[in-house]
Amino acid sequence: MVQIYKIGRILLNRRLIEIKQLAKGAVLDVGSGGKDYRWIFDNHTKYLTLEIDKKFAPDIIGSAYDVPLADNSIDTVVCTQVLEHLDKPAQAMREFYRILKPEGVAIISAPFFNELHEEPADFFRYTIYGLRKLAEEAGFQEIKIEPIGGYFALRAQILIKYFWLKYLDKPIRLNILAVWSKFYCRLMLLLDRLDKSPAKEKFTINYLMIVKK
Repeated sequence: MVQIYKIGRILLNRRLIEIKQLAKGAVLDVGSGGKDYRWIFDNHTKYLTLEIDKKFAPDIIGSAYDVPLADNSIDTVVCTQVLEHLDKPAQAMREFYRILKPEGVAIISAPFFNELHEEPADFFRYTIYGLRKLAEEAGFQEIKIEPIGGYFALRAQILIKYFWLKYLDKPIRLNILAVWSKFYCRLMLLLDRLDKSPAKEKFTINYLMIVKK
């Protein structure tokens, strides 16, 4: 299968590696989709995955709205690129708060931009203010939110995803896209690093939120 340069995912993984020390103890990976983060978050005593669909072979089959775990039983919740697929994200955030131990941490990412995907279960895109409101209303008080990718990275993601979808049935063009996308994304990342303007703060691919109970 042809692999394109997934700039949003690559930037998110880089940042997760940088903060890997935050995930420790008993870790619950919510909505892992069969591709969990234990290869990054390796400082754990127990790593559990939760999915509603058994086809992903999770450790726990269940919903983010009603996690089958006791109150104050988990040290770290990991939930990346899942909130946009939940029609009741506030309920899921309350569950994360419930199952976390005191001083427990949740590491959550959500898109500011993404193409329609996994339809029809694709409900929301998030601003920094929307994420903060969800966290505060769930009970979290210590909240940190940061952008993942700037304007030029976002442009790269939009363009690459568009042509990927356009040429899904044209393997030769997809192969050309895969090669070109690496060089294009590296250029866009360089432009992001050079961009010091206030306008940069208005654009991102994803937000990463770290909250503490």
